Amino acid sequence: MTMRISVDLENMTYGELIEFALAARASGVDPATPVTQVPAAQDEDLIVRFEIEVDSLTGEDFIEISPTDARHYAGIIDSVLDNDGDARAEQGALTNLRDVLQGRPA
Repeated sequence: MTMRISVDLENMTYGELIEFALAARASGVDPATPVTQVPAAQDEDLIVRFEIEVDSLTGEDFIEISPTDARHYAGIIDSVLDNDGDARAEQGALTNLRDVLQGRPA
């Protein structure tokens, strides 16, 4: 059975566009898959919705980390590596990183 994810363009927010892309990504859609532009019934030149076909809706979430946070966490990993793998000095920060990666509030 083919399923579709869609987003209406009228009054669409940037966040809704991102959610559309993330839902497609979580459903395993290949990034090269074309997005269907659905025209209005009364005007073929007016696009009213984007759609993409998916095999399944997994409901998986993706963790978003800002570039600033990513650099911070990379610094923590560097610190552990610089200390020959001794993570004791970074235990609190590593616990925080684990929580973020598991989708828990930091």
